[in-house]
Formats: sequence, C-alpha cells, structure tokens
Amino acid sequence: MDNFDDQVCKECIAVGEYTGDDPSQVAKLLGCNRTNEIQIRRAGTKYKIEIEQIVNRKTVKIIDDGNVSLDSVYSLLMEILRFENLYEGIFFMLTSFKVDGAECIEKYRKVFLNYTHSNKQYVMLPMDFDDQTYKKLFLKSQKVIKKAFLRHQAFLNALFVNDLTVDVMMSLILEVFESLVNELASNGEITLKAQPYITYKNTCSKCGAPMKKTVPNKKVFLFDKLYAIMKQYGKDIFAGESKTKIARKGTNLRNKIDHISKQKNAMQGEQAGLYLHKFGLMYRIIILKMIDGYNDEIQRTVNKWTAAMNNSFAPYRILP
Repeated sequence: MDNFDDQVCKECIAVGEYTGDDPSQVAKLLGCNRTNEIQIRRAGTKYKIEIEQIVNRKTVKIIDDGNVSLDSVYSLLMEILRFENLYEGIFFMLTSFKVDGAECIEKYRKVFLNYTHSNKQYVMLPMDFDDQTYKKLFLKSQKVIKKAFLRHQAFLNALFVNDLTVDVMMSLILEVFESLVNELASNGEITLKAQPYITYKNTCSKCGAPMKKTVPNKKVFLFDKLYAIMKQYGKDIFAGESKTKIARKGTNLRNKIDHISKQKNAMQGEQAGLYLHKFGLMYRIIILKMIDGYNDEIQRTVNKWTAAMNNSFAPYRILP
C-alpha cells in the first residue's frame, strides 16, 4: 500500500471507539469487557497481538520482532477487526493510530477502509473466548475470508459503508449471497433446484394488452439460490415467514436496482431494512459455522434477537 510510504514498524497501537447514532446503541455494549492475547508467525516474523475492549472502546496492540512494513502490520490489524466484526456486528471507529510511539491518525486516516468509519450496528453475538480459542478461530476465519476476499469486502461494504440507500444495500447483500451459494453448491454443501417452469410477462406491442408465456426451465436463477440458502441456514431467522415470497421480492429488488427490469413487487424502505439485517446475520452465521465458531450461546442470542425484530417490525414481515 503506497500510502504508507514503505514505513517500517515495530509496534502499532490502534484505539477505536463506538459512539453509535444514539445512546441506546452504546448501551448495548455495557458489560462488554474482555482481553485477549495471541502470538502468530508470518513470513518468518513473530507478531504479538493484544486486544482489550472496555465497553465502547477497543485497543489493539501489535508488536513484531523484525523490521516489517507498516503495510503488513496494518493488514494484520484489519484482519483482527474483520474477524471480531463477525461476532460484534460493528466497527470501532479509529481515534488513535500510533506507530512506534508517534501519533499518525491524521497522516493515515485516508488509508483506513471506508467501512471502518461506520456507526452502523447489527446484532451482537457473544465472543467471550480464551486466548487459545480466539487464536484458533481467528486463523480459521482468515483462511475462509481470504478464499473469497472480494466477496467478504462486498459484504462489509453492503452493510457498513455510509450514504448508501437501504434498497442499494439490500441489493448488494443479495449479490454477495449469489456468489456464496454458488460456492456452497460447488462444494456439495447445498442443493440447488431449478423451477420446472418459468413464466415471462410482457406487453403486446400491437394492442398493449398484458401477455404471459410459460415455458419449461432448467436454469437456476437468483430466486432459487436465495430460497435454498434460507431453507438450509435461515430456518430460525425466517421462521414463520414465506421464504418463497422473500426470495421473489428480493430478486425483484435486485433486478430493479440493476435496471434489469421494472418491478413493482419488490422490497423497499423499512421492509428492505428488516431483511438486510436478517440476511446480514445469516451470512455471519454461515461463516462462523465454517470456522467452527458457532455455539449454543450464539443460537440463543439469535433466537432472542429474531423474536425482538419480528415484534418490532411486524408490519414489514413477509408472511405466507
């Protein structure tokens, strides 16, 4: 990363704070106090990583035993923050970035990834791990994320980049799922089934009357992929809802945003916001299950959160 000017680094201390958009969001962090310390080795260099969180303030200290580039240390810092985001559903906006004792926050602020500046908050999942478990899950997460790095970046941009409308955010997360489902299907972890028939709707060019044409089909579309992933991984999150209608309205939204077709029966507004949260959580659950980082305590949190969201946004749920 040229913006770091090839600077070397022995010690980096990053401090972040989460302020939220209102006090209730910060209140959810009360009692979130933890520390973890791990050591890893990369390319012959040993790194000592210390993480401390006290409510809405997080400090990550990285110490290396060689003259490595600041770029490498910063990349490791981002890996830690992305891993913790899988559980916490937030980013702690950096307020201090010290390199070998010198404050560099203003010098390098433009380098920090856009989604790390976000105040957005999604459901928090418990991550009270001992150091050995933390290290194991962190290393596993990096293998999974690096395998599809651009997809995970798209996920984070969809959920956390500021100034995107909720319709656009929902459309982006659905495209992330299209890629994820393709991978799961290729690995035999999910089964895709095409609709036996597909109906095309159009307007007669001569008289303007609506027309329908139903033909046999063997192709798998986004609708089929969304339905399959919800059926396998979203049984709790989408319980009592129509997965068929959700997949249809989600597909219509994506087609509308991508200007593929004009769609009236598409998610929008508050409804798109509700399902953005649900699909965002389902993505995190899938990744956590891939790294063996999902447990009964998390399941209880998911069940409690789902019940609360269904109650708060009852008018916007898509029911059978």
